[in-house]
Amino acid sequence: TPVLWSFRESEVGMMRKRCGILLLTSFTFSVIFYMNYPRIPNRIKDGWWAFYHNKVVYPTNFKFLINNESACKTQPPFLVILVQTGLDHFEARMMIRESWASRSTWSNKTVLTFFLLGKSPQEASMLKIQKESTKYRDVLQQDFLDTYYNLTHKTRMGLQWMAQFCPEGKFLLKTDGDVFINTEYLVNFLNNLEERSVPNFYTGFPFIGTKPHRWKESKFFLSKEEYSPDSYPPYCAGLGYLLSGHLTRRIFELSLHVKPVKFEDVYIGVCIKLLRVGLFEPQPNDVFHLYKVPFDVCRYAKLIAVHAVSPSEQRSFWNQLVERDRNLHY
Repeated sequence: TPVLWSFRESEVGMMRKRCGILLLTSFTFSVIFYMNYPRIPNRIKDGWWAFYHNKVVYPTNFKFLINNESACKTQPPFLVILVQTGLDHFEARMMIRESWASRSTWSNKTVLTFFLLGKSPQEASMLKIQKESTKYRDVLQQDFLDTYYNLTHKTRMGLQWMAQFCPEGKFLLKTDGDVFINTEYLVNFLNNLEERSVPNFYTGFPFIGTKPHRWKESKFFLSKEEYSPDSYPPYCAGLGYLLSGHLTRRIFELSLHVKPVKFEDVYIGVCIKLLRVGLFEPQPNDVFHLYKVPFDVCRYAKLIAVHAVSPSEQRSFWNQLVERDRNLHY
């Protein structure tokens, strides 16, 4: 009948409309997913992609034992400095606190410094760290063993902390406890960079074209099973490398999909390679020093990082720089 036919025609129209909405919704979600998913090719093109998995297979399962999660809530920092030290390196941490990490503001910019630690099987050591953290409130600790070959876990902890608890931090410096940092010069360096708006910023002392050590006697031995490519991607030495906050978050998200490498600086290089981000060469190009530089107050006034500095030298070098600045202002 005409009425029944009209009803069926109306029902078909409604079904078509619903299907259209469903298809449009599916398409919209697909576009959003594609735009937010890491830019990883569908097929493996070279050895680097063997590190990548589509699913999250390397989650951050370690728990925070000490977490200053509220440190960034009051004021998002301009710079976060994450320092890797051993559990028992109390003197090194103290000398850093009394020297280049003694101030939290430079040129009206907030700078926060934290020490990255794992755990110890010895209860006395853990209690000592807990007391240290309570006093200085500058320790981040997760429940993996604090060993040399767990440095990548420390770096991932730092990336995780930045992404989850300090997402608005503008820059990150990862460094080590035996590295001297000229904080004032570093902040001025980053101030100039900020004006250029570089969202994916990565710099430090560059290694380009280096190869993994395949002999077992080497401290830096890396087997084919652990790392199959015959060369490393371009990366910055672990003594001190800088990342923009934006890139820090991207690396952390990607790291959940990327097979870890026990050398943390190489691991960051692999992530940078997968993200197709270039290594920025600092200008001037002699501000990161892999080897110790004889102290000269004028020279140290214009560098960012120097490796192989003892705890006592940290404070001595810093005091001489402070004295120089004081004399310049009189």
